[in-house]
Amino acid sequence: MVSGPLDNPILRQADQDQVPNDLFNRITFKYDHTTISSGSQRERLRVAGEQTLSQGDRIALGYEIPFFIQAHSGPGDQRGRGLGDMKLSFSGVLGKGEKFSNAAKVEFTFPSASDPTVGGGQNIVKLAWGFSRPLASRTVLNGILAYNKGLTARPGAKGDNSFEPEAVLAQAFSESVGAFLDWDTYQDFNAGRFGQTLKFGLEFQLDRSERWSLSPYAQFPLNHFTSSNNLKSEAGFDLSYRY
Repeated sequence: MVSGPLDNPILRQADQDQVPNDLFNRITFKYDHTTISSGSQRERLRVAGEQTLSQGDRIALGYEIPFFIQAHSGPGDQRGRGLGDMKLSFSGVLGKGEKFSNAAKVEFTFPSASDPTVGGGQNIVKLAWGFSRPLASRTVLNGILAYNKGLTARPGAKGDNSFEPEAVLAQAFSESVGAFLDWDTYQDFNAGRFGQTLKFGLEFQLDRSERWSLSPYAQFPLNHFTSSNNLKSEAGFDLSYRY
C-alpha cells in the first residue's frame, strides 16, 4: 500500500538509473537509438540491474552490460558492433523520511568494449549524491549532483572530466501511469563548455503486483554545444522487473 509520494511505485521507478535515492531489486532491459550531431548513429541493447545487500534496502550493487547492435562514427564512417563499456556501481541510502530522502553512489565504467567504435577506452569513476522531495501528493522532485573523472584514456585523448547537476520531476497520474521530465546539465572541463539535455518519459505499471513496468522516452539537446558536439536526438524504452 502506498503511504506517501516517496513510496509510490510509479514515482520510485521514474528514470530510476538517474536517481540513487530508492534502492530495490530489479533487472531492466533497455533499448535506445541515438543520433549524434556529426550524423553518426548508434543502436544498442543494455541489461541493467540492482541488487540490495542489506536489510531495509539501504545498500545496493548495480550493473550495466551494453551490447551495440550497430554504431557508425568517425573518419571514414567507421562501423562497429558488440559489447560496450560495462558499469558497476555501489549505492547507499543516507537517510529517508516522509518528506526527504538522500543517497550517495559511486559508479565505475570499464573499457570492456570489443570494438573502439562502441567504447570510450576509459576507466571512469562517477561520484553522485541525490535527493528526493515530494512537492505534492503525486509529484516528486529529484536532484542529483555528480562528478565524472576519467582515470585512464586512449593515447593522445583526454579523459572524461565533467560536473553534472540534474533535476528530475516525476508525476503520477494514476496508480499505473506516470511521467517524468529530466533536465540534465554538464560542465565539460576539457572543452570549457556547458551542455544541457531534456528528457521526457512515461511510466506504465504492467501488472497488479507492481513488478513489471515499461518506460518509453525521448531526449533532445537544449543548447548549441550539446547539439554540435554530442547528442542530436535519442529515443528508447526501459522494460523493468522488480523482484
